[in-house]
Amino acid sequence: MRQIAVMNKVLQKYIPNQVGRYNDDFMPTSLGDNIQKWGTGAILIESGGYKNDPEKQYVRKLNFIAILSALYSIASETNSVDHKEYFTIPENSSYKLFDLLIRNAKVKNNGQNYLIDIGIRRSEKSNNSQFGFKYYSTIADIGDMSYKYGYEELDAKGLTIQNGKVYEKKIKSRKQLNRLDVDQLLSAGYIYLDVSSKLLKKGISKKPFIITSDPDKLIKGIKLGKQANFLLLKDDEVKYVIINGFVIN
Repeated sequence: MRQIAVMNKVLQKYIPNQVGRYNDDFMPTSLGDNIQKWGTGAILIESGGYKNDPEKQYVRKLNFIAILSALYSIASETNSVDHKEYFTIPENSSYKLFDLLIRNAKVKNNGQNYLIDIGIRRSEKSNNSQFGFKYYSTIADIGDMSYKYGYEELDAKGLTIQNGKVYEKKIKSRKQLNRLDVDQLLSAGYIYLDVSSKLLKKGISKKPFIITSDPDKLIKGIKLGKQANFLLLKDDEVKYVIINGFVIN
């Protein structure tokens, strides 16, 4: 506990108020807990995430700093930190954190307007090749999230949520796709492109749209566990487009 307190003290210089601790419940299936059960002290570092650091390069640096500070403390037999400081580290509450948190958005339901917050989490899925990945976002929570946080936050006060539209023309070739005016389509509220199944299999586009060969099966709207795709409008004008959990201004 003293070494963890030492590590936390050093990390506060780099990431103030961003370190948490898990509870001390014994888990019989946990390797670290069983190592300690046979009498060997262990410190588990859960690296978590950091804004704009998807490959955790900055997190690696923080891990190195934390481990080095603990080793130095042990080597120099430093006892300046009391083990009670361990308990000043707040318990981890990862369920309160989202990749994107949209606050104060207006939604219409049964003729009534409601204010809601939307918490979105992004996950990585491997591409068909071994050299990359793609993001897939889901709506993780809806409601009042005044006590929760986001790596990225958007205040949507005065903005209304609306479903995006499917572009009416079927896209049958890459040439046809490349001719599309992205800004014009997004400004008009189009976020779905209907493409031929043959073209879809080729992994055809990095343009900011949801690509589908069967628009009738699209799940639109704000639904828990579903992909985050919608518009934010002010007086019928598109201000923001949310596609796969990312914000386009």
